[in-house]
Amino acid sequence: MKKLILLLLFVLPFTVTKGQKPYVALSEDGKLNISCLSTEDISAHIYKAWWKVEATNGHQQEFAIKEIKRLIRDKLPTEGYDKYQSRKYEILIDCKNKKYKILMYIDYDINRNTLNKVEYDTNVAKWNDIIPESLMYTFFDCTCILDTK
Repeated sequence: MKKLILLLLFVLPFTVTKGQKPYVALSEDGKLNISCLSTEDISAHIYKAWWKVEATNGHQQEFAIKEIKRLIRDKLPTEGYDKYQSRKYEILIDCKNKKYKILMYIDYDINRNTLNKVEYDTNVAKWNDIIPESLMYTFFDCTCILDTK
């Protein structure tokens, strides 16, 4: 296993298991799981992937509080986020140029009810640089491990 230090939203180090599906990252303190749900080869060096970030048992409240604080800061509704558990991302990853584009994310509560769904127009959404030691770097690293084009 390869050790990576990531600056996720909560500045946590992760242990990543690569080369097998599903790809999984677990925070060393055991608070978050990150898993790849699917990948699709779109074109040369570009993949569409679904990723899930989820609080582990016993850490949902801490995860929820941090998300509620972000929503309040951004002046967004917080209804239902007291039971926030996970987020799924649909993203495009450009393995050659180390860039990503978020297509959609969906927030879920502990009962798997949808709290919020945000979709971005792929023609309007811009490509962003992948920053080392970030959540997107984990997505990039695990998605692009098999990119041999």
